[in-house]
Amino acid sequence: MAGFGRELPEFIQQRGLNISPFAEAVGIDPDDFSSLTKRIGLDAFCRLLSGLATVLNYDALGIEYGRHRKGGASGAFGLGFVSAPNS
Repeated sequence: MAGFGRELPEFIQQRGLNISPFAEAVGIDPDDFSSLTKRIGLDAFCRLLSGLATVLNYDALGIEYGRHRKGGASGAFGLGFVSAPNS
């Protein structure tokens, strides 16, 4: 998930938040987003997105991030992830 989240810090910064304290609260090292070798667990990544959506009061945050991302950066898994329905 680190590759999939590579653009998330910038995306969240554009909305006026620093992602670091939110990432750390769910056990993610913010530096992992820029690493090509680190892995971020799906559960932690989803908790991060959920928390950010709550703080920003924006239920469609995940969808907007999917639109923001450059396509193909994380292969077939990433394409499936951004195409999945959100609840």
